[in-house]
Amino acid sequence: MELSKYIEHTNLDGNSKTDDIQKICEEAMQYHFEMVCVSPFYVPLVKEMLEKSNVGIKTIIGYPYGMNTLEAKEYEAIDAINKGAEEIALVLNVGCIKDQVFDYSKKEIETIRDAIGGRTLSVVVPSSLEEEQLEKIVEICNETFIHTITLCGNINPTLIDCIKNKKGELLEIGIVKENLMEEEAIVLLEASVTHFATNTGLGVLKKEKKEGCQGRCSSPCTCHHEENFYE
Repeated sequence: MELSKYIEHTNLDGNSKTDDIQKICEEAMQYHFEMVCVSPFYVPLVKEMLEKSNVGIKTIIGYPYGMNTLEAKEYEAIDAINKGAEEIALVLNVGCIKDQVFDYSKKEIETIRDAIGGRTLSVVVPSSLEEEQLEKIVEICNETFIHTITLCGNINPTLIDCIKNKKGELLEIGIVKENLMEEEAIVLLEASVTHFATNTGLGVLKKEKKEGCQGRCSSPCTCHHEENFYE
């Protein structure tokens, strides 16, 4: 199973340095990850590093709790696109969702969607939501033609099933999960999750890179991994 195409190699650590971001870009190109996801500040650096690759550039706005004003989120999204982001992940205002002010949630989505001029928009919500709250957000995502709804936090199979049962044909499911490993990723794929934003993209590929290329590559194999990289 080619897991790399589902992975958004992610670093949103507030303590990250330039070297850390350069490293995930190099890894993303080497292992053919779907995207690199970083904080808005690092988008120009990522654009420069990935310019000649097929790896996408994603950033997240309103992180981590979505409590920025809508005006601030709109500016942040436009600025990120102008600096090279190809996809925006919008963290919805969690307080408004829990207060069931869903008109505001819809306004957030529509405002950012329209501001980024046709680029891909995904919506991020916490896994702490109640099922009824999540169902309403999924309904709004269906109405507004959003690409992906992403759960952030502990993996909750009940909420994943909730999205599966309510989502339209266009809406995909993602997760933001620190320390995601291969076994978890395979189970999630089977549950219809197709986007993994994680800081452990190499860990997800561990078994695949040690075993999956045997018999297909030249000897010694250099196209997938470094010698003893996973030992």
